[in-house]
Amino acid sequence: MKKLYTIVLFLSFLTTSFAQILEPVKWDFQVEKLGKNEYNLISTATIDEGWYLYSQFLQSDEGPLPTVFDYSLPEGISAVGNTEEDGNKKTIYDKVFEMDLTKFSKKAIFTQKIKVDGSVSSISGYVEFMTCDDTQCLPPTAIDFVFD
Repeated sequence: MKKLYTIVLFLSFLTTSFAQILEPVKWDFQVEKLGKNEYNLISTATIDEGWYLYSQFLQSDEGPLPTVFDYSLPEGISAVGNTEEDGNKKTIYDKVFEMDLTKFSKKAIFTQKIKVDGSVSSISGYVEFMTCDDTQCLPPTAIDFVFD
């Protein structure tokens, strides 16, 4: 019994040691001053080769989850329009979901314009997204952010 326990423990350690944690999307958050009271909140996703990040604007409820930004805007700050997206974006056939989808590869840039009417030091929130390659998808992930 002691040998069996030792073998199971060793195999468990071996499996854990070689397991990879997949994190194919890395985020960067910056503020760009536009004018006296206006700023852009810029969220940039760098996407590993072979992986995709899905658009905010997907046409079907049957596919992946779209990228969603949730900004906690304090009093004195208002959003101007919706979060815009840019980058290496294409609408192409997705092998995993077997449908045409709008998705990003390599880099995606999301910009939210805001107007500030007062004194604010930071804006927080989160981005929720889903990423896939041609054979698998990772569960939806939420990343907290703070713009100073």
